[in-house]
Amino acid sequence: MKNNRPVNLNLFSIKLIKTAIASILHRISGIIIFLFLWLFIYILDLSLYSEQTFNLLQKFFNENFIFKVFLWIISTATIYHAILGIRHILIDFSLLKEDLKTANITANIAFLFTITTSILLGIFLW
Repeated sequence: MKNNRPVNLNLFSIKLIKTAIASILHRISGIIIFLFLWLFIYILDLSLYSEQTFNLLQKFFNENFIFKVFLWIISTATIYHAILGIRHILIDFSLLKEDLKTANITANIAFLFTITTSILLGIFLW
């Protein structure tokens, strides 16, 4: 019996379609949100503790460039995850067709909306 399976599959040679990329990025954004949600809850708790801690955090956030970049990345991941989540809900409730053409169109819309809101958020933060 001859074995025709590939011995060494090169994952970088596989060409992914837009919907696969959108799905992979949706999962990655969910992991990012899951990993850093505790930090934002802790910062929210600190900001609500007293007026002094709120003013201290506000001063820190206004002066720290690294935190602004971090906040921008987390916010972009959250926006992307929400947009793709809405897309999946619309497909699950049969409000969108489950064909490749509709999937490509909605993936393009999700990418465009995410890029636009990410740019606007970056302008707002800086």
